[in-house]
Amino acid sequence: MLSVYWRWRSRCPGRPKTSDELRDLIRQMSLDNPLWGAPRVHRELLKLGIEVSQATVGRYASAPEGSLPDFPQLFAEPYDSHRRGRHVRRRDRDV
Repeated sequence: MLSVYWRWRSRCPGRPKTSDELRDLIRQMSLDNPLWGAPRVHRELLKLGIEVSQATVGRYASAPEGSLPDFPQLFAEPYDSHRRGRHVRRRDRDV
């Protein structure tokens, strides 16, 4: 009974890993075409005859450098302008 368990535990894992060449191709396509998202890169790979899921493309596609702001930068400007606007309104009321 114990040998059946260990034979089951050591069976081959499920899905095969994505090849390094495919990962490099996805990354290079996304860098060469910064306006393309994962769906577009996925369609282009299907046209080339490469069967890969859109989720895999989204996982390995890289965003261009500096395309997304950091979290503090994303919310700093609206927060600061909102605070400045309220401060000016309070000063206007006092006058």
